[in-house]
Amino acid sequence: MEKSSKLFKVSALTAALIGITATPAHASDNEFLDGASLNGAINAEHRYRQKDTSTVNDDYTATADYTVYNLILGFESGYHDDWLGLDLSGYFSGAIAGDGEECASEAILCDTDGPSGQDFKMTTAAMKFKFGESVTKLGYIQSHGIGTVGNVWAFVPGTYRGASVVAPFGDWKLGYLIADEFTAPWHRTEKDQFGEDGRIPFNFIHSLGISGSINDNWVLDAGIGHAELVEGDDTTDISYRFYTRYQIADDMSIAYDVYATDSETSYGGFGITQGVSFAKSFDKLTWNSEARYVTSENDAGVAPRTVKNYATNGSVFSQWWDATTDWDASGQLSWFNRLAYNFDSGLTLGGAFIFSTLDDNDVNQFDSEYAVTADITYSIQTGALKGTAFNLHLVHNERDTNENFVDGQWPWESSQDARLRVMIPYNFF
Repeated sequence: MEKSSKLFKVSALTAALIGITATPAHASDNEFLDGASLNGAINAEHRYRQKDTSTVNDDYTATADYTVYNLILGFESGYHDDWLGLDLSGYFSGAIAGDGEECASEAILCDTDGPSGQDFKMTTAAMKFKFGESVTKLGYIQSHGIGTVGNVWAFVPGTYRGASVVAPFGDWKLGYLIADEFTAPWHRTEKDQFGEDGRIPFNFIHSLGISGSINDNWVLDAGIGHAELVEGDDTTDISYRFYTRYQIADDMSIAYDVYATDSETSYGGFGITQGVSFAKSFDKLTWNSEARYVTSENDAGVAPRTVKNYATNGSVFSQWWDATTDWDASGQLSWFNRLAYNFDSGLTLGGAFIFSTLDDNDVNQFDSEYAVTADITYSIQTGALKGTAFNLHLVHNERDTNENFVDGQWPWESSQDARLRVMIPYNFF
């Protein structure tokens, strides 16, 4: 597939939009507008992060210290004549103050030199076509999450240039996605991430999956994905995913998730991430306990996605622990436990502890690691600002390094992270 091929043409989108809006119709029977929604959000974040990269002494260095914001706007139409619609969304971002690795926020647009200043990105621009219950989208889109290709998330999801289809049948849905380009939420173009001569590491990526329920308590997801890589002796990555969750009772569930990628380029074969998740509620108290094991044939760290390269495609793996590290080293066995208490006033207090051990090989630079997290969230319950949320998230991470560890380089020996977020959603219609 030629990189210059356009899966989406701006002129076609514009012509279709003019045709829809110019069609004579009363407002009461204009399904394009009657079924439409316009939503926005204002987000602000302050972050301070420091790392100790030396085993000689506790020498913490600040690697992030900033305050940033973004303004998000998204429009989703209904279906004109019950078959043709349009989705548009984008965000504007900027920095209020900061130094260090401001782009670590993943909340502000960046290029290869760092933050790109006040800037705007169109995250979605897609025509959508409804045939019966099936929906096809064409243009700059996000993943529907069925299969093996998911979204890279920040305050907004990343953007694929391609097409997607979701076809429901009974209690099940079939999903397909194909794309020849991807930009992470914090990059506006490929050049912003890879430079003038760089490009995304695949020619195209696609995925087919199925999602549904066997009965009221038992959910299954399965998918397969494929990417044609730009470089490498073996130019194909193939991904597989299987997920199942069983609702033991109204307040208790258990799940199993496995994501495997067959890549000679990244893993010399298979890189596999497996997870077991248990959730239990005790009235206002919720307990989540999750275990994860990661392995690869060449002992490289594993990213549960089709193409390993950072921020080039997304995963659908269900576990995410928000603890500054990915818990993804080959031979790493991790156990996560979190308690959260939800007050009636909109206040939620949470805390988690994660511990892991690692296989002794020539690659891993530490033998074990742990992290402690704490978070406070308050959501306004009534009034014009209903839904506005304030969140403080704290993380302390420690690693027991070994003889493979190199002072002053990645990975760090320990890190501390503090993030304060304000999120203000608004529904226009």
